[in-house]
Amino acid sequence: MENRIAALETSTAVLQTAVDALASDVSVLKTDMSAVKIDVAVIKSNYVTKDELHKGLAELGREIRIVQRWLVGLIIAVVFGFLYHGRARDASQTFPAPPIQVAPQAMPSAPAAPAEPSPQR
Repeated sequence: MENRIAALETSTAVLQTAVDALASDVSVLKTDMSAVKIDVAVIKSNYVTKDELHKGLAELGREIRIVQRWLVGLIIAVVFGFLYHGRARDASQTFPAPPIQVAPQAMPSAPAAPAEPSPQR
C-alpha cells in the first residue's frame, strides 16, 4: 500500500505542476482577451455598420446622378452653342454683299457685226 500511496503522491505532484502551468496560461489568456475586447470596442466605435454603408452608398449614387445630369446639360449646351454660332456665322455670309460702285463707261458707238451663220447640212 505504501507503494501505491507513493505513486499517488508522485502523480499528484505532476498534476499540481500541470495545473500551475494551466493557471499561468489562463492568466495570459485573460490579459490577451481583455486586449481583444478593447480592440473590438474600438472597431465597433470607429468603423461603419452595414446599414450606414448602404445609406452612404445611396447618397453617393444620388450625388453622382446629379453631377451626371449637370454634365449632360453642359455638354448639350456647348454643342448647341457651337452649332448656333456656326449657323449664325454662315447666315451672315449668305447675305448679299453691298453693291460695288463702278464708274460709268461710254457705250460703243456701233454694235458689233453678227457672226456668220455656220453652214447647215
